[in-house]
Amino acid sequence: MLQTKNRILWIDIAKAITILLVVFGHTLRGGEVQRMVYGFHVPTFFLLAGMTCKTTDIKKQIGKDTLRIMVPYYIFGLASILIFLVLGKVAAESFALDVNTDLGSNLLELLLANPKGGRMKFNLPLWFLPCLYVTKLMYYGIHKLFRGKQGKILPAGLILAALGFVYTAFRLPSLPFNFSVALKMLVFFAFGQWLFRMIDNGKIRFKGGWLNCIPGVLLLVVACLVGYLAPKVNYSGDTFPHIGAFVITSLTGTVGICFLSVGIGKSRALEFVGKNTLAVLLMHKFPVLLLQTVGPQKDLIARYDTLFGVAACLVAAMSALTLCLAVGWVIRRFLPFLFGDFSCFKWKK
Repeated sequence: MLQTKNRILWIDIAKAITILLVVFGHTLRGGEVQRMVYGFHVPTFFLLAGMTCKTTDIKKQIGKDTLRIMVPYYIFGLASILIFLVLGKVAAESFALDVNTDLGSNLLELLLANPKGGRMKFNLPLWFLPCLYVTKLMYYGIHKLFRGKQGKILPAGLILAALGFVYTAFRLPSLPFNFSVALKMLVFFAFGQWLFRMIDNGKIRFKGGWLNCIPGVLLLVVACLVGYLAPKVNYSGDTFPHIGAFVITSLTGTVGICFLSVGIGKSRALEFVGKNTLAVLLMHKFPVLLLQTVGPQKDLIARYDTLFGVAACLVAAMSALTLCLAVGWVIRRFLPFLFGDFSCFKWKK
């Protein structure tokens, strides 16, 4: 298992690949390629989050999660609302959209953290953080209930996921923090925790080497093919039109990224991206929006249903990701509390 003292390298690489797919998917404004990417990128993130979750001191971990997840969510959410008051009107005019830039309603949407029904347009990708927070809280609960026994935790995750799909099928009222989506994603989180424990105990072994890229690519091809044929999944909108297709795409895509990452083995650039996915998630909305609306590339990006348009979207996504990483580096160095890191305020003895 490729590993440093504190981090497993291939997991960082997997996070890097996944966050690039997230930004790429948001740069695309529709089309078949976006539909393929949407089939598995979010479940992959939940599985990887489960792999890196610690359960040795749950009370302490909940405190850390509150700081590292919810504090950045509200800080960057407030900043996004203020920026959106201006840029949102520009985007509405450019894409002929009905965008709500009212300060009061956006603040309420930030508080409830549920984007279903077209809400949270001020920075839609932020929905992921409260959903992850609730998912982790649920996992801590069932972990404590079943005393860490994976043989009971995984079936419980499956049952709760089924309840999540039932809740959506009956079109019941949307819940704060996108709770119904969290129910569905809990099984991926639990599977990630189980997978990590199996690897850590030596029961499953990932051997490094480029040969792992072959099954990784094949599984991703299957995920993309099924995603191409199936209706589009919309996680923020809690829309899963074909559950069977979603199960196939999410499993094959997620496992495919894991194999591909193990095959890559080491990459300083990807490892750096994987360690800083929070910065990208929080901020990529605005450089993507800027590239979609300003400059000569905007017309090419708008042609997302063509080969050159998809290529332009990929370049724009990588540009937005690079900018977020640069700004994130500055924040971590000088204003780390914006990312929920308050260690700089601790008194040194």
